[in-house]
Amino acid sequence: MIEDGFELIKTFDTIIAGKFPLRLYRSRFSPTDLDKPIEEYRYHFGFPEKLVKPAALLLETTPYWGNKHWKEEDGFWIWWLTVTSNAKNGPPYKALNRRLDYMLHAYNNVVRFLRKSCKK
Repeated sequence: MIEDGFELIKTFDTIIAGKFPLRLYRSRFSPTDLDKPIEEYRYHFGFPEKLVKPAALLLETTPYWGNKHWKEEDGFWIWWLTVTSNAKNGPPYKALNRRLDYMLHAYNNVVRFLRKSCKK
């Protein structure tokens, strides 16, 4: 799918609940122009499989994250983001932080829903 230029940028070791890692990846924004130099990147988050796999059925629906993970690598499930940036600039951390905040909030809603469902 989006293989050209796909690379791991950074692993944040304890960013999720103070004990789980998150990976930040990037790839070529327009994979159709493979002969041109990379001018823009699309960013991706990689979440640990043990956190997202049990909740994936709900996370990948529109009320929550709204898209299916597209790749699995080294125990992480990877979701593409709508966040892009110019290749000359670094990662747009402000936009990535907003997106991560939204995704973690939605994840917590899924966990609350599943806990309520299990109690009945």
